[in-house]
Amino acid sequence: MSEIKAGIVLVSQFVVSTDKKFSEYIDYIDRSEAKRGENIDKFSLFNDYMDNPEKSTGIFTEELDALDKEQKANLKDLFTKAQENGSLMWQHVISFDNRWLKQQGVLTDDVLNEDVMRKVAREAMTAKAKTEKMSASMVWSAAIHYNTGNTHIHIAAVEPIPTRERGKLKPNSLNSMKSKTYSAILDRSEIYKEMTDIVRQRLVKSPHKASEDKELRDQFLKIHAMLPKDKRLWKYNMSALKPLHPEINKLTDMMVQKYHKKDFAEFNRTLDVEQANIKEAFGEGEKRLHEQFRANKMKDFYARKGNAILNEIRQYDYEINKPQTTPNDKIKARLRRPNISTLCRRAMKKSFESLKNQMDYDNLQKQIEKQNQMPTKEMEEY
Repeated sequence: MSEIKAGIVLVSQFVVSTDKKFSEYIDYIDRSEAKRGENIDKFSLFNDYMDNPEKSTGIFTEELDALDKEQKANLKDLFTKAQENGSLMWQHVISFDNRWLKQQGVLTDDVLNEDVMRKVAREAMTAKAKTEKMSASMVWSAAIHYNTGNTHIHIAAVEPIPTRERGKLKPNSLNSMKSKTYSAILDRSEIYKEMTDIVRQRLVKSPHKASEDKELRDQFLKIHAMLPKDKRLWKYNMSALKPLHPEINKLTDMMVQKYHKKDFAEFNRTLDVEQANIKEAFGEGEKRLHEQFRANKMKDFYARKGNAILNEIRQYDYEINKPQTTPNDKIKARLRRPNISTLCRRAMKKSFESLKNQMDYDNLQKQIEKQNQMPTKEMEEY
């Protein structure tokens, strides 16, 4: 038996609204599974992958596992509307080596876990919609096809109200779809948790300070001298700090070499395991995926450790630049600070002056009132 070249293969193509394949797909939306299976070559863009299916499941969508007659009619109307409005139609085929599905426990005794297959389609199409900004406009339907040695999911997607003329998908969209297909089948939560714990709790959250280490201090001070004056820019992923990445990464490597050799070796071991799994899933031809996985994880590590170094530099900078105080400064400050008795005397004096002013005002008011009550003659004598 030949070895598994790739557990998963994803291919994508598109056609314009006037293409015969578009119309043929619409015609077969509400046909029976057997009828669609027998005539799949009429609407599929991937006959090399889709020929002679032994069995085809019913159509499912983003929300429905199976469609009744009315729901099929509504779906057909949406595809028809998309064609009339000039939408493109994207077709995707996600193909699996059945031996690989058996290794993952998705195919057991020739019984396929269709729930997992539907999850694969939904997560892949959600990823596509997100990266292509089609979440609000895209409608899709899919069916699972059982072939002799390969199980396939056939997916067709349109926009009833088109938002684009360009049919070619971004490379990131296809990679994201593949990644979601992989994670929907394999539960990688444990190994990903292990990676995260090693990085955050053992490599980044370290008790060792570069500023206090004779072997690391020169590199630490070199970075400090190169940083911009604006401390708001002292974050690893800020574009202003990109030229400093080699120096910050160098200090990270020095710290790893001195204090975290075993932890870093363990981190690399987890990367090796996951990289091998991705390589087996997508094959040698998809170097971009497993190599990109490792590159992304290493990039994340250097960014986290870099920010930890920058935080230490920020604290160091504060300590050396904060205002210096002497014993005489403290004595003078105490002399300038009024004590409690002084404050009380000031308050009492202020209250006494206020009371005195109030009494003077009251006396003046009484004199004015007295004058107003005197007869005219007395006023003149007065």
